[in-house]
Amino acid sequence: MRLAVLLLLSVLISCSVNKKSECNYITNYYQTIYKADYEFETGNYQKAFDLYQTAFNYCDPVSSLGYDEIGGFAETTAILKKYDLTYEFLKKSILKGSELGRFQNNTSFEGFMASKYGKQLGQEYDALRSQFMNKIDLKLRNELILMRYADQGVRNQAPEIDWKKVDSVDKLHEKRLIELFESVGYPMTKLLGRLH
Repeated sequence: MRLAVLLLLSVLISCSVNKKSECNYITNYYQTIYKADYEFETGNYQKAFDLYQTAFNYCDPVSSLGYDEIGGFAETTAILKKYDLTYEFLKKSILKGSELGRFQNNTSFEGFMASKYGKQLGQEYDALRSQFMNKIDLKLRNELILMRYADQGVRNQAPEIDWKKVDSVDKLHEKRLIELFESVGYPMTKLLGRLH
């Protein structure tokens, strides 16, 4: 009987370990991140914190070109005065391309920036930024930023949009993006950083 209980316990433990290592960004991670964002936007910061933590238990936080859950979680922790976590996640955010001014100019981070953790981050910023800059493809990053500006520029021509111009820009960008996908794959934040 004792052996059966030990065997059952080891199976349950191994299943829970395997289950935790399974990461599905679509069904587990982003669905929970979206709920966390909603709770944050409605001022339920503790609930947002709990949901972010749940998502990060499913999968490692990533922050993509268009979505910044690392920054969102950092802001949540700053509001809740969990400055040790704010420090940890702002470092991750800086290593993905965020600039210190982004946080210094956000009132949610005032308390953090005045804390010992904020001062330490300020001292480490240049080294972290240098680490980020050394690992990205700056030329490609700048090209994609310019493409985004051109794309939005032709679409934001008030009062009337010149759809021929939009189509022309889209065709140019489509051709270049296909070339990029074929040569480097999808341009991830590891290659480009965040494109704010």
